Amino acid sequence: MNVISLFSGAGGMDHGFQEAGHDIVMAIDNSVNACTTYEQNLDIKPICKDIRKVHQYPQADMIVACCPCQGFSMFGTRKYNDARNFLYKEIVRYLKKVKPKYFITENVKGLLSLYKRDFFNLMINDFNNAGYRLRWKLINAKHYGVPQDRLRVFIAGVRKDITFNFSFPVETHGNIDKSEDILILSNDESVRLEYSLNRCDKKMKKIVTLKNTISNMSPPQLGEFWNSTDYSFFYMSRNRRRSWDEVSYTIQASGRHTPLHPSCPPMIKIGKDEWTFTDEISKYRRLSYRECARIQTFPDKYEFVGSVDSKYRQIGNAVTPLYAYKLGKAFNKISSK
Repeated sequence: MNVISLFSGAGGMDHGFQEAGHDIVMAIDNSVNACTTYEQNLDIKPICKDIRKVHQYPQADMIVACCPCQGFSMFGTRKYNDARNFLYKEIVRYLKKVKPKYFITENVKGLLSLYKRDFFNLMINDFNNAGYRLRWKLINAKHYGVPQDRLRVFIAGVRKDITFNFSFPVETHGNIDKSEDILILSNDESVRLEYSLNRCDKKMKKIVTLKNTISNMSPPQLGEFWNSTDYSFFYMSRNRRRSWDEVSYTIQASGRHTPLHPSCPPMIKIGKDEWTFTDEISKYRRLSYRECARIQTFPDKYEFVGSVDSKYRQIGNAVTPLYAYKLGKAFNKISSK
């Protein structure tokens, strides 16, 4: 299908959709570094400007869009009147103008709970009024072969004149523990049934661990990681280290908040929201941006442009290309009907 990409960033979603066989016919983002990264890796020149100032667009079968999450993220501003919270309305504008057959958008888990769920309900209402039947699901990327705990809300829309019900990709990795039931949120009852069946399926693949992913990488050079011993109070409010046999904590869009490398000594809890290091501070380092890129499932050949902080931000803001690929394949099944 022909795809318009909004809030494209460094191209995580779009790379996955390209790999699944779709054609990106237009991409928009307002970050110069992200646009340069996008062009160098996807061989497509994005429109690098504020999306609210773009008023010409080609016809397309599909729109993919990943709105800014800062207003909903645990690491963001969390202000109701943050202008970025309302940028989803640009997706609605494009849906009404282009009238694609399908769309998909993504945001952080906080969208489902913050501000009494106002923005989530506004999105659902506006997407429905634009003419789309909706499926939404909170997914954890580790259940799709991504080596990190990464909870994200995906909303998929099918134009109401198209008689097809979209289904999200089936979980493929790990025996999902019953304690995670609370995380399986969807407006599709069949998703809950599918989840229950998968959890009992003996054929599920093993979770992909940090050892599987980054153990063969050489130690980073200066300039490839956040080289600072400044660990803020917020950073030290929780454990930041996962072991080699686990998946990573969520890769954040910030070098300062990046998880520790699994080779570091452990951290221990010493109080409510208070952790400390168990060894000399010099023995601790954050994951490099290249390690983060691999954990995010970007291919090693994917090059990022800008300062080291910009590279962390581009990588952490991206949809994981592996899950995007599986989404693209799911839409292939629709487009072939």
